Amino acid sequence: MIFVNKYIYNIFGTISISIILRMLLLNEYGDTTLDNEWGTLFFNLKHNNILAFRSFDDVLLPTVYMPPLYIYFIYVVDFLIFNEEYLVTTILIIQILLSAVSTYTFYKINLIFFSKKISLISSYIFCFFPLYIYSTLQISSISIQILLSLIFLFFILKIMCGSKNFVTIIALGFISGLSMLLRGEFILIFLFSITYLIYLKLMDFKKLLIIILITIVTISPYLVRNYLNFQKVTITKSFGYNLWKGNNIDSTVEGSESFKAFNSGG
Repeated sequence: MIFVNKYIYNIFGTISISIILRMLLLNEYGDTTLDNEWGTLFFNLKHNNILAFRSFDDVLLPTVYMPPLYIYFIYVVDFLIFNEEYLVTTILIIQILLSAVSTYTFYKINLIFFSKKISLISSYIFCFFPLYIYSTLQISSISIQILLSLIFLFFILKIMCGSKNFVTIIALGFISGLSMLLRGEFILIFLFSITYLIYLKLMDFKKLLIIILITIVTISPYLVRNYLNFQKVTITKSFGYNLWKGNNIDSTVEGSESFKAFNSGG
C-alpha cells in the first residue's frame, strides 16, 4: 500500500509543482490582452450579441471563421467574474489549472501501457515541456484542445480495454461534441476512432447510437445557428480567404492580413 501511494503522491506533487511554476511565470510570459481574432470575436459577442469577425457598412456579419468553443469559454469566464480588467489573468489561471487535469489524464493513459514509474516519468516530461508551459500562458485554445484530446483518448482506450460502463459512452459523446466545437477537423478523428472500434467489434449499435446522439445534441445549437445564418450545416469554414490567410509566407500563428502578406506572391 505504501508502494502504491508513493506514485500517487509523486504525480500530485509533480502537478502541484507545475502549477506553481506556471503561476510564477504568469507575470513575465503571460498574455495581458485579448489580441487578434479572439479579441474581435469576444467583444462582438459580448457587446453586440453576435459571433462576428467582420462587418459590412457598419453591420456585423455572422461568422464561421473559427470554431466557437474557446470564444464561449472566454464569454462565460467574463460573465462569472463581472470585471473585464481581470479577464485575461483569470483565463490564464483557469488554463493553468486545466493543464494540471491534462497532466493527470496523461498519467492515467500511460498507466494503461506502462508501469507506474515510467508513467510518472513521462508525465513529468509532458507537464514541464517548455512549449506546453508557454501555451498555457497564452490566450489560445491549445490548453483546452490538449485536455479534450487526452480525455477523448482515455475513453477510447477504456472501451478498447473492455469497459462496458455507460458513463464512459455518454462522456465520450459529450467530449467528442466539445472537441468538434473547438476544432472542426476533429470530426475526422471521431469518425476514424468510432469506425475502428466497430471494426474491432468493441462497440455495438446501441452504444454507437448513444455516442452519436450525444455528440449531435452537444453541437446542435451551433449547427442550428449556422443553418439559420448560412443555410448550411457546418461548424467552420477553412477554404477560400481563410485558407489563404493562414498559409501565406508572412503568416503568424493567428494568420496574417498585413500589407506585405496581401502583396506577396505566395
